[in-house]
Amino acid sequence: MKEILKSIALKLKQHPDATIDIIGYPITHAENKVGYKRVKIIKAYLVETEGIAPLRLNTIWEEVGNVNIIDFILH
Repeated sequence: MKEILKSIALKLKQHPDATIDIIGYPITHAENKVGYKRVKIIKAYLVETEGIAPLRLNTIWEEVGNVNIIDFILH
């Protein structure tokens, strides 16, 4: 996962006007907190370690999906 995040950070650094959506999914309501925490940890890594401005990172929470999947959409 770290290599994927480094790759995303590199793309954002190469395209300073770009933003990214970080999308998390729960399987059930009980797993809601796990997926949400994962999305927040990814955003924190990109901000604190890779130096990406927080306003460029949109965290999105979908209500249905697989808690083991995080999607990234570059804009």
